[in-house]
Amino acid sequence: MKNRLVLAGTLVGLCLAAVIVVLVVKARDAARPSVEDGLAASPSAAPDEVMSLPSSAPDEATALPSPVEAVAASPAESKEAPAADDADVEDDILSELPQMSDRERYEKLYEALEAARKDLSDRLYETEELARGGHRVRMRVGLEEAAEILEEFINRFSPLDSVGIGYPGTLTRERTMLAEFYYRLKRTEDARKTFETAIAKRSEGEGRDRTTISWAVAEGRMGDAAFAEELLLDLISSPIPPQSDKWMHDDRETVRRLEAPLTLARIYRKSGQINDAQMQLDKVCRFALSLKKEHQAYGNIPYFYSRACSTRIGIIFDLADPSNVDAALQEAEKVVSEYETNLSDYRRQGSDHRKKYVDNRVKSLRKQARARAEKMKKETGASKTADESP
Repeated sequence: MKNRLVLAGTLVGLCLAAVIVVLVVKARDAARPSVEDGLAASPSAAPDEVMSLPSSAPDEATALPSPVEAVAASPAESKEAPAADDADVEDDILSELPQMSDRERYEKLYEALEAARKDLSDRLYETEELARGGHRVRMRVGLEEAAEILEEFINRFSPLDSVGIGYPGTLTRERTMLAEFYYRLKRTEDARKTFETAIAKRSEGEGRDRTTISWAVAEGRMGDAAFAEELLLDLISSPIPPQSDKWMHDDRETVRRLEAPLTLARIYRKSGQINDAQMQLDKVCRFALSLKKEHQAYGNIPYFYSRACSTRIGIIFDLADPSNVDAALQEAEKVVSEYETNLSDYRRQGSDHRKKYVDNRVKSLRKQARARAEKMKKETGASKTADESP
């Protein structure tokens, strides 16, 4: 009897997995944005920023059942099953599944995972209110314990990587976070294996590419610029595999031709490879300006182009003579004017929203240049004062 119940539970899990896979496909088809959506919504977060903090695993004493268990368990399923062969048992279990719609089952699985993520966040972080107002988030536990908590969470929910809640690679953000902890603990090989697993768990597509960028950023942050460069150059140079539709192709092209080169340029800048950085930025600008209206990224041309210009301005001040900051400011202004000129037609032919979008990017670039110039002047003045003091 016990073996039959175990088999029954397994069959229930497999059935639910099939349901979720179908739902994922349907959700993807329904959720594809139009080209114009790029103007109304902010583009995805800059690839070199740490992915959003996941939520968390509950204490063992109050641990939630796994998502599959939470949905599959029902009074009917706990009844003693009649003697039968495996085929009969499967038929009985299918007939005893809770009478829910596909959407209800999906929502219950999703709610179980999100509840566990909230508990995970509560175990890892705490919020401290500041005396001057606002707050800051800090670690509640040490790095070693944090890594153990994440390992426990990932092991517990790893079956969902094959089921897929919303997308393949459900635990990508948790795996990325664990890899970051490993890097900080100097466990480089563990970190790299974790990123490799995160990439392998994702389906072939732009999700894998973005996870590769996150990996490169983490390597660059830890000082291995050569390894980060290798990851990004391999991604940029690899041909885009045939995609099922134009939307998916455009997404991958955006990651490989815009996001990856921007990230590589920043890594080059940090390591002092200025010419290589400039080369990548030039590629980004040319590709962004070449996009047609039919491309998914067309609405985000101002965003990607301004990111390239922002890094260019940073490089100008990196190389500037502290005694002649005004010359650097003039050079930065040329970059801003070039941005404004090259997007003049794009701005004029668009909606009021697009015009405002471009104008705000211009203001932001000028503000960046002025702020950097003022900072250098203050630092130079302070240095002179220190030198002149007895």
